[in-house]
Amino acid sequence: PRPDRDASSFAAVNRSKAAIRNRFLPDTRARPHICKLAAMCPWELGDNPKFAFFDNGDVMPCQCVSILITALVAPTTILAAASKPDAPAVFTFPTSVVDKGFQFTSVPDFFNWNVDYPQPGWDEAVDWFLEGMKKEGPAFMLHAGDIMDARWWESPEQVRQKTERYWGGFKKRFQDKGIQLYLAPGDHEYGDDPDGFIRLETFPVFAEQFVSIFQMPQNGPEHKKGLAYSFHKDNLAVISLDTFEDAGDRISYTVSGKQLEWLEGELQKYRNMEFIIVQGHLPVIGPVQGKNSSRSMLENGGPDCELWKMFIRYGVDAYFCGEHHRITVKNVGGVWQIVHGALWGTQTDVNYLRGA
Repeated sequence: PRPDRDASSFAAVNRSKAAIRNRFLPDTRARPHICKLAAMCPWELGDNPKFAFFDNGDVMPCQCVSILITALVAPTTILAAASKPDAPAVFTFPTSVVDKGFQFTSVPDFFNWNVDYPQPGWDEAVDWFLEGMKKEGPAFMLHAGDIMDARWWESPEQVRQKTERYWGGFKKRFQDKGIQLYLAPGDHEYGDDPDGFIRLETFPVFAEQFVSIFQMPQNGPEHKKGLAYSFHKDNLAVISLDTFEDAGDRISYTVSGKQLEWLEGELQKYRNMEFIIVQGHLPVIGPVQGKNSSRSMLENGGPDCELWKMFIRYGVDAYFCGEHHRITVKNVGGVWQIVHGALWGTQTDVNYLRGA
């Protein structure tokens, strides 16, 4: 691929993925209102999986938000299994009909390449997937960061030109499908700096472009307007965080200071809501599975950090995050951390989450 990792240079490889027709993890949901979390992918589980299906009925009240994570596999896996007696059925959307007030989806870490719109060699597969997401979760889609590669480090002007082209196309792709998108910034939204975000002259430009192009709600803390925010629909409140803070001489992987104060105010505001979900790019609780990832975590995280204790104190139901391109599900103090998402263009085992 070219240095800027444009998707056009990868199209020949990706054409094999353009005819994706996949299957989803077995539906073992026997009881309504029980949160079934399908973790990892079936062809990796083997006979002795580290993670399989998690039923929270024993550790949380039954009246909880219903969540299903679905993992998709490449066509070659389907073809290899076609001769077996237990060969899977062809994947179709929606996976099931849920009798709920509304449904939504969550898909972090979408592209690992700078994908245009339109993008030959990609559009058939991506269109199929987004049309499926519209069926699975017509209310909205959450996206906990890493829209695409975005390693644009030459100058602030390059950041502006590239984000207008690629992020603008990304936004229009979802608009054309009629999908309401709620984004949290990932490290790639700040340039995915491998040297530890020392290119501080481009960091605020990335932030300005994110706010300008995606126009997320403007109700966050003063220094994070359009980067951190909240919204609600019916009985669900969603709070989106920016897990990257300017620490002066570097960018720290944290939610702290004014943003943490703002978060507590939002949790107080929504404490009477039936369900509260928080999204942010970096996991707080480790260890987690990872593939094709820098495997970054929130600095000074863990169950005893102030952020997680705040989640517990205010009854947050789940924290959605990405970065690791694998599925890991943990329940700590009654709060679910759900690490999910995968890389279109690099991995064929993509996944998504549906909530109802």
